[in-house]
Parts: sequence; C-alpha cells; structure tokens
Amino acid sequence: MAPLDSDEDPRDIELSSLTAIYPEIQQLRPEDPYTITLDVPVTPSKAVIVYFPATADTSANPVLNHDVPVDSENAQAVDSHELAHLPSLHLELTFGPRYPAEEPPRIVISTTPPWLPTDTVRRLEQDGPRLWEDMGRDMVGFTYIDHIQQSAEDVFGLVCDSGALQVDPQHKITILDHDIRARRAAFEKETFTCGVCLGMFVTYS
Repeated sequence: MAPLDSDEDPRDIELSSLTAIYPEIQQLRPEDPYTITLDVPVTPSKAVIVYFPATADTSANPVLNHDVPVDSENAQAVDSHELAHLPSLHLELTFGPRYPAEEPPRIVISTTPPWLPTDTVRRLEQDGPRLWEDMGRDMVGFTYIDHIQQSAEDVFGLVCDSGALQVDPQHKITILDHDIRARRAAFEKETFTCGVCLGMFVTYS
C-alpha cells in the first residue's frame, strides 16, 4: 500500500470516503467543498403512535371518536396515527481548516417541518464534538453520521415506553403526507410473486 502524501489535506481523504459510502451527500456551496449536507431518513425500527394534541376547544363538537384518547386534564381530544416514516433529519457538516487535529466539525441539524424539539436538536449537534473527543480528536465524519442513523431508529429517544410520540399539531398534515409518500415509495420498490403463474414481478415508480 502506497504511503499517503504528507501534503494531502486529511479532509479530502475523509470526504472521498464519505461520498463513496453515502453517494447522496451533496456540497452545500460549490466554493466551499468542505461543507456537505445529507438527509437522514427517520424510519423507526417499529412503527410509532404519533399524537397530535388538540389545541382548539372541542366542546362545540360533542361527538368524539372513541378510538382517540382524551386529555382528561384539559378535556381535549387527542388525534393519533400509527406512522412508519417521519420527516428526514437534514444534516449539515462543515470541516473547517483546523479539522480534525484542532477542532471538531461544525454541525447544523434541522427538519422540515421543525417537528424535533429544540433541545433534541441541540443534543444531537453536541454529540459531534463529544464523539470527536472520544476518538482522540480524529476524523469523525463517518462515526457521527452512523450515530445519527442509529439514533433515528428509535426516533432519537423521544418515543415513550408505550411506543408513543407527541408532535405539535401544526405539523400534522405535512407529517402524515410524508408517511403516505414514503410508504408508497417503499411499496413500489417491492417484488411480488404471482400466485397464478409463479412468475416474479417488480413494480417500478
């Protein structure tokens, strides 16, 4: 194995590896090759019940769905849906000129809509410098992305023991639409066997 060129920027080495592993990575700005973005799907390992607490007075509508729980303290209906997909986490990583030896990557996390609590976003962003320290102030890009992907499987620890997640009702329509589109996309990629002719059929989007 040929030795690495001592003049080669370690950031170039890391970015080359990351883009090979995650081809969906994009550069944020052409003039800044060391800032990259990646959308991390939030697909829980087990479907979660997402609650959208009612914010309006429901007394004007005395007929409630008995399958929908009621917040007894506020006497409000709580809308709930079982979801298999939540809006992706948008990850922005900047590898500055002093990375990796002297400073960790700068990390900015967002979701559209902003359904993740602010404190959860801050905690996930702070995980990057923590992991960088744990690894001896070395290249941490892959480790951090993998950490975010694994955290997404349990919705970043936000799901309670009963398997429920509460989300601001103002995001309800967008979140439900995302789940519908993601389910449809997953279905269209599946392969089916015809029970009559025993042939294999693949659906395409």
